[in-house]
Amino acid sequence: MYCFTSTNMKRQLLFSLLFLFSFSTFPQTTIITHGYAAGTSDPIHTWMLDMANAIVKRAGSGVVRIYNKTTGNFDYVSGSGTRTVLLFDWWSDSNDFHKGFSEAAGDALFAALMKGKLQSNFNLDDLHFIGHSRGCVVNSEAVERLLVAGFPVEQVTYLDAHDWGEGSITLTDYDVNPDSINSGVEGWSGIKWADSYWQNALFSTDGRAVEGTYSVYKGTITHDSIHGWYYRTIWDTTYHEGYYYSLVGGASASRPPRTGLQRPTFFNFSTDGIVNGNFQRGSAILQAEPGWWYHGGDGDAYITNSYLVLSYGSSYRVHNRFYIPPGVNAITFNYKIHTSDNSGSIPDIDKMNVLVNGDTVVKNIWMDQQMSSWGQISFDVTKYQNTVDTMEFSLVDKLGGSSNISSEVWVDSVRFEMSTTSGPSFEINSLKCNIFPNPVYNKAIISYELKGDEFVNAGIYNIQGKLVVCLANNIRQSKGAHKFNFDGSVLNSGLYIYRMNAGKNLLESKMVILK
Repeated sequence: MYCFTSTNMKRQLLFSLLFLFSFSTFPQTTIITHGYAAGTSDPIHTWMLDMANAIVKRAGSGVVRIYNKTTGNFDYVSGSGTRTVLLFDWWSDSNDFHKGFSEAAGDALFAALMKGKLQSNFNLDDLHFIGHSRGCVVNSEAVERLLVAGFPVEQVTYLDAHDWGEGSITLTDYDVNPDSINSGVEGWSGIKWADSYWQNALFSTDGRAVEGTYSVYKGTITHDSIHGWYYRTIWDTTYHEGYYYSLVGGASASRPPRTGLQRPTFFNFSTDGIVNGNFQRGSAILQAEPGWWYHGGDGDAYITNSYLVLSYGSSYRVHNRFYIPPGVNAITFNYKIHTSDNSGSIPDIDKMNVLVNGDTVVKNIWMDQQMSSWGQISFDVTKYQNTVDTMEFSLVDKLGGSSNISSEVWVDSVRFEMSTTSGPSFEINSLKCNIFPNPVYNKAIISYELKGDEFVNAGIYNIQGKLVVCLANNIRQSKGAHKFNFDGSVLNSGLYIYRMNAGKNLLESKMVILK
């Protein structure tokens, strides 16, 4: 029998205090997202709130907040401290099985997280995402955007991931582009650790294993029993599975390895930053348009033939709240006057305006002449960088209303214009590097210095913003000098961008390769 001496007892007590201190000071933010919610159900104030309270209790402190679709904020519910548990509500849109609403909800979640960070309501450190069913799609999309924007993600937990619409045979909602089954939930390579748990009970919505995660089959315990099981692993500390492997759970140092392909992110702010900006999803029969409804979006203009139609009775459309990162200089869109206003002459005719956050940024696009081909307009948004915004296209009559509109205009291809020397990041500072030689004729050394211990991502990008060489994928490096040995012979001659982020700091530098 082992006996504790007084010295041993002091050492044991000191170790316990240090252990508890190490898991009580980090300001983790946890995000919980539900899946399909029927009209009479309330996942937010039932199992999600129970799970949030269990996390706060296990952690010892924390604030619980619930997403407000009207404002885009996470409203305070209870608690105190540096930890936060956020409950994301996409109840209404989860009932809509048309294509694109899960992806649009993921983008809205990303915007709400950025807004909360900018307002100092909570931090984005040590993020842990927990999603159930189609909520896994929402979280996966939000996580992908965070990774591309330079924010590290500590953990992603998928509970019975389901990304092909409601029911095992309903294929009307593939959730994300490209339109293929099982494309909605990914074990992204930038996540520090990811786990997934799934079942396939008879007469129950099936989940699936997620590649690139630590994946566990839970048998036939039914779809909703998965989040019930995970909840028990939170409040019952005797469970050495599930939440046990989180930072708060205490066993993050002994996490099992992830298996399967960890897919690189393919989201790009320049093409995907404005969800459904090409109007590929939605139709004239839908009142709600993906990306343009539920999360700040509004309006009566409709989508037909993959463009937006503004005319009498359908005169405006507002996009959901979205984040404009540093590096976005302008927003560009195509337009075509299908039917001109022949009731008078400028200024006594219809016109189209574009508004950002209610402020007119493009005014008086006069409907004076029918157009045989598409035109293009770009407007400056540099003053909106690093903000969360809405955007409206509005067709008005000569009195500024909509009752006497006699024209029709089409809008298409709404997208960001990015700077080639500045990419999306919350902070662009504190990093310095040296590329020698530059131009690169064959091999080069990229040297840099870290001011503290950080997780580092680094790669070479072409001028279209596509990653062509990965140099570091979320590797932890200590304070001090480091270097990459880069072989330029693998790339064609041309201009490239070296991009590196360490924590929340981003560095970008031009690189020329000559052969």
